[in-house]
Amino acid sequence: GAQAFRDAGISPNAQAGDIVCRSTLQEAQGEDSGFSELGYVGCVPVNVIGFNQMSQASRDFVNTTAQSSTELRQTQISGVLSNPEVVTGWAGPIGGVVGFEYREEQSNTQGDAFSQIVPTFFNALADTNGEFDVTEFFAEVGVPLLNDAPLAKDLSFEAAVRASDYSTIGNATTWEARLNWQPFEDLRFRASTGEALRAPTIDDLFAPAGESFANINDPCDFENINEGRNGRNVRIANCQALGIADPETFDSLDEESVTLLAGGNAAIGEEDAETLTWGFVYEPSQVEGLQIAVDFWDIKITNAIANTGVQAILDRCVDDPGGINNQFCSLVSRDNIGNITLVNQFPLNLNTLETNGVDFEIGYVTDLGFATLQNSLVGSYLDRRTFFLDSDDDVDDVEGELGDPRLQVNYRGVMSFENWSTFLQLRWIDEQFREEQELLFGSTTNRDPNPDVSSITTLDDMLYVDLGATYNFDFGLDISVLIDNVTDEAPPAPVFGNGGASGIYDNIGRFYTLRATYNFGGE
Repeated sequence: GAQAFRDAGISPNAQAGDIVCRSTLQEAQGEDSGFSELGYVGCVPVNVIGFNQMSQASRDFVNTTAQSSTELRQTQISGVLSNPEVVTGWAGPIGGVVGFEYREEQSNTQGDAFSQIVPTFFNALADTNGEFDVTEFFAEVGVPLLNDAPLAKDLSFEAAVRASDYSTIGNATTWEARLNWQPFEDLRFRASTGEALRAPTIDDLFAPAGESFANINDPCDFENINEGRNGRNVRIANCQALGIADPETFDSLDEESVTLLAGGNAAIGEEDAETLTWGFVYEPSQVEGLQIAVDFWDIKITNAIANTGVQAILDRCVDDPGGINNQFCSLVSRDNIGNITLVNQFPLNLNTLETNGVDFEIGYVTDLGFATLQNSLVGSYLDRRTFFLDSDDDVDDVEGELGDPRLQVNYRGVMSFENWSTFLQLRWIDEQFREEQELLFGSTTNRDPNPDVSSITTLDDMLYVDLGATYNFDFGLDISVLIDNVTDEAPPAPVFGNGGASGIYDNIGRFYTLRATYNFGGE
């Protein structure tokens, strides 16, 4: 519609000065306008010269509302046997837990007919349908080691193991060990280590392909042929194998954006993780109501499920000494000349992901006399998030890039008095790079950085404000009024917050909720 209503002229059969859409004339004369019915039926021309020249009729023609709905179903059956004192140890009772759980998850996203075609500014939204089930058995044990000893008011050890059988990935076993040490009343240290897994989600496996676009540097272009991480000859040989006759003179059309297809991958498996966390909780007796918690974490994930960057896909395709029969070249399509026509950005089990950072929380509860005020400040700092794909020299650092901000902080304050409670929530997201850092600043695999690859390479930080109030009736009914994103913040241009990494932003704007909750148990 946006193209059709800009292309207009005077109809031979119209009165003087009457202007109609070219597509309307062509279809009326039996010619193919190149548009679907949405592009010519009811088309109203627009004057694009000048400010605010669009008529309401033109606005109505080019604007529409597309809808989609998502239904999530989870069936869960579980059973647990616990005994806090299976036996008595030298420092206290030793407890244990055993259990069973069956879980089935289904997801169904369906859009109306309009949302599944591409006549709007946004891309087509395809339906998503998928399901999986898992059966699990688990056990846990807690063992006190010291109690009321010098520099050990409490020292305890905990262990857990879980055996799982997924319909998608098969059998898996995970475990965790935890140590808690409280040298005195105000201070407690904690540490844990273990092996975990993340099975692919329904979206990872079954999400339909959606269209997008990206700016790239074709590694087979004559200007980039010498930038291969494994040398010029490897890149030239692989580019020739892709059908480019002479990479040393090939002038790619990489000035134009390329089409991306992003969706699920039914062939991916689980990702395995080795985890280590350590930290402390401090509750000073001198300041009643104050609690400070800090936890450092270090995680190494093998076979990590991720969508690698578009530029990284292209570079790793042609820089593989083993040739082009790799997982990256299979994601790239080129025409008979060699120009890139399509890049598939599907999730893959990449070799390794290493990440570390710090989580922190400060809580403070105080009595104001007329009300109680609860304050909570929760944050996370991402120090490193690096993908290692083929070797230690082939890395993709994503910390600070879109979807992985360096710092996120949430504040929530709740004031309660009589039957009322009100809250204020602040959500802050650090600025993020819109483009890959390797493309902007260079790396071992890209020695020709391009800090001006686009007009906007960095997205500003974002602050969201939420407000709410709840009244608790004495007979078990609670009525709440909530306002999310009070200041009606939009995602920072040019992203839209409609999926992928940009989904970290709120794309709805100011949102009102009226909620009623009734407790059938009474007060």
